[in-house]
Amino acid sequence: MYCMQSSFEPFTKKQKSQLEGYVSLTVRSVRGILFLAIVFLVGASLRSIHFSFAPKQGIFALPEWWIVPGIVFTCWFFYRWRRWTGGGRGVTQIRQDLARGEVAIHQIDVLDAIEVEELEDEGPSYFILTNDREVLYFSGQWLDREKRKGFPWKTFEIVEAPVSKTFFGIKKIGERLQPSYVRKALDWDTLKRFNSFSGRYRILDVDFESLKADPAPSTKAPSGN
Repeated sequence: MYCMQSSFEPFTKKQKSQLEGYVSLTVRSVRGILFLAIVFLVGASLRSIHFSFAPKQGIFALPEWWIVPGIVFTCWFFYRWRRWTGGGRGVTQIRQDLARGEVAIHQIDVLDAIEVEELEDEGPSYFILTNDREVLYFSGQWLDREKRKGFPWKTFEIVEAPVSKTFFGIKKIGERLQPSYVRKALDWDTLKRFNSFSGRYRILDVDFESLKADPAPSTKAPSGN
């Protein structure tokens, strides 16, 4: 976790139960059945479309042609599915966390923050500059509740599993910090570059001041903290 101040505490009953749920045979079986069901439905739809619109003669009239896009979709979906669920590596990491029996608590001391206008229903987004000059990017609908509590704060804690990085939440420690800048909603290419499938925040290798671009037209950025 780079230069963040970290400490460790035993899992609470709720945190342990959450991790156990991710690796339970029941949950993994349901995921497997759901995956197969989606692949089957897509394959059946492709087969129906092919039979309805395929030419009557020629190479594309062969009934097997619907299998080609079906295989392509299955490969793509399997790749995305492993990213969404963590795959075998994610299961191994969660089991390592359970064996360790501790949750990691990272204290974040904030120097500055940039608020990002919401894009449709993506939820709030913030760039956070820490005392260690690291840049953190927080985003998602889960931040709505934290924003109502006053996020970002001058000091807060990130609570997560140390190996799998399973996110349990953030905890307010200090007072509210007023963002020094409000910028336009990020375009889709930037969102894909900054967002993370594995958690609720990311550590970015960017210059914080360079992020103060594209000011929000509907909001006047605060002049200071």
